[in-house]
Amino acid sequence: MAESLSFDFAAPLADVTQVSPVGCARPPFQGATVQSRHASYTGALTAQDRRSENIATLRALWRQPRTIQQVAALSGLPVASVCSLKACLRDQLEVVGLEAVSWGPDRRATKRTLWRIWP
Repeated sequence: MAESLSFDFAAPLADVTQVSPVGCARPPFQGATVQSRHASYTGALTAQDRRSENIATLRALWRQPRTIQQVAALSGLPVASVCSLKACLRDQLEVVGLEAVSWGPDRRATKRTLWRIWP
């Protein structure tokens, strides 16, 4: 398995001392060697692009009141990711109500918060 992992030492390394092309601060990355820092940096850039797409998806889904679990089911993202991304939208979200969830006859119903992007 280790043979399948390789690093192209001839390829130019990213300049990880600069800000990103869009002027934002660099995404978090780490590593003990130049090669591992480069790999971490390129992975962080990819994650940053994907995160922006996911935030746009959540923003669109929360135009209607929905719970975190509903947004997770509709977006295909894990609940933990929706919670993490929701933190980026906290200034745009408002609580619009509660939804009761029944778990069966011998169990107590619980409530989930309905969130919405405010206009």
